[in-house]
Amino acid sequence: MRTKIILRDKLMEKLREALVAVLPIIVIVLILCFSVAPISPSILLCFLIGAVLLVLGMMFFTLGAELSMTPMGEKVGTCMTKSKKLTLIVSLSFLLGFIITVSEPDLQVLAGQVPSIPNGILIAAVACGVGLFLVFALLRMLFRIPLPPLLIFFYILVFILALFVPDDCPVLHRPHHIRIDSGYDLPPCGKQLCSSRNPLCGRLGGIVGPFPSGISNLHS
Repeated sequence: MRTKIILRDKLMEKLREALVAVLPIIVIVLILCFSVAPISPSILLCFLIGAVLLVLGMMFFTLGAELSMTPMGEKVGTCMTKSKKLTLIVSLSFLLGFIITVSEPDLQVLAGQVPSIPNGILIAAVACGVGLFLVFALLRMLFRIPLPPLLIFFYILVFILALFVPDDCPVLHRPHHIRIDSGYDLPPCGKQLCSSRNPLCGRLGGIVGPFPSGISNLHS
């Protein structure tokens, strides 16, 4: 009975999170549909059905991720910490970031929309960037490196590199500014490593760094 109550409370919590994330967009679209850009009732009905399914999907996804992926990541992080081998932590962190990014469906779609760049090269570049900055994030946590100097350094580096980009270079835009609240996007092993080293560093930011599609700033 206690387990059912806990599960129900978590389900309602995830439902509220999904509603807070989706409802503003639904309201804006509805306002536009009834004012600036009217659409047919059939399309509006399809939109509303899709919005309901999106809320339900986000609710069950975040719940499942928190109940399954987060404990797994925490155990992996605990084992990595107990090993006390920096090379193991670095290699596993890069491997996790690379594999998770390569398997992301959004990246596959983006690669298909840029015919001037081979899909494999684009996906590998983004995946290597994510893996590399995941390593930087964990090293920052382990060695207690302050976040602001890293932000300043990488922003300056991005702008310097932008000066050498040729004019005919294709422009890629993919939003990578992600805030992580429950720890299912940023592997929870990073949080476990952080908490084992410094309980306060987990609130100061997870990953910071430039990726081929822009600058990513992931806060845990």
